[in-house]
Amino acid sequence: MRIFKDYRLWLAAAAAFSLLGGAAAVTGYNYSLQAKTVCVAGTPIEQNQAVKPGDLIKREIPRGNVYQDAVSDPAQVRGLVARGYIPAGTVLRLSMLTPAEAASPAGQIGVIGDGYRGVPIPASVFTTVVGAVCPGDRVDIWATPFDAKAQAETPSAPLAADVLVIQGAKLEAKDGQGTQNSQGVIVALTEEQFRAVYPYLVHQPPALLCVVKPVGGAVR
Repeated sequence: MRIFKDYRLWLAAAAAFSLLGGAAAVTGYNYSLQAKTVCVAGTPIEQNQAVKPGDLIKREIPRGNVYQDAVSDPAQVRGLVARGYIPAGTVLRLSMLTPAEAASPAGQIGVIGDGYRGVPIPASVFTTVVGAVCPGDRVDIWATPFDAKAQAETPSAPLAADVLVIQGAKLEAKDGQGTQNSQGVIVALTEEQFRAVYPYLVHQPPALLCVVKPVGGAVR
């Protein structure tokens, strides 16, 4: 008889937990359907273009379809620019934007610190590592001999080591569709590194070779 009573007790408990679980599921579902205000791009926004609060349109969409970093107030975009092309009607996310001072090469150099300059190196299979160099990569810059005579004078060590790449070999296309080749890469050099690289940089063609360093190498 006791076994029967215990069975009824377990059955009642199971029913109660089932009701609680169902209520929680319904509550969660209703929460996901609640409207949340987000900001969408009223017009296309180009890469590095400043995002103005007046260019945004507020809309309400189901909360369950909203990313956590979605922009909900136009004031959030003040001082920010687009990391890449943003089509009109896109729900803006903070991850799509970056501070204006960090968007341009000059801004990024400023973030690195005093004493650095952004130096362009014309594109070639040697300087772009066959088009594979990306922003954020670290490279060693080597000199390549102009001719047989210069070979003996070419330094046997990198002209500049552990150099940060600011702009890589690819740029996002202006229409936002894919990428296009850049005319060169931009690297951050100290004054001393620039003086070492300059004679090989101005040679026609530039007598330079960039060697990509592995992830996890020295970081400034």
